[in-house]
Amino acid sequence: MGTWQGLVKSGSSPRVVAFEPMQSPFLTTGKGGAHQVEGVGVGFEPPFLDRAVLSDIRTVNQEMGFSMCRRLAKEEGVFCDASTGLNVAGAIELANEMKPSQRVVTLACDSGLKYLGGYLYA
Repeated sequence: MGTWQGLVKSGSSPRVVAFEPMQSPFLTTGKGGAHQVEGVGVGFEPPFLDRAVLSDIRTVNQEMGFSMCRRLAKEEGVFCDASTGLNVAGAIELANEMKPSQRVVTLACDSGLKYLGGYLYA
């Protein structure tokens, strides 16, 4: 929401799309579930979320997010967390639906440092 506010203050009119793990679609269905994407899909609506700002809320399979994390690290040198992988995978889906003159911007939420010993970069 803070990024959106900054863009609006700078004169932009961004379309905002939220992504959540398909395994825990709380924002889209009201029902959360078990998943491994830290920081999103927490089973409640974040208090700072302003639904009036959102153009859409979409789900992305967490496995696509994990795969994107590994790809970003290996091919692009972007060492990120699973929520960033989820965002990038969702942003690519959006980009495939858009006109060539349009652009997509997404956020990198965290580095992958705390995930080195776990499932993500094992």
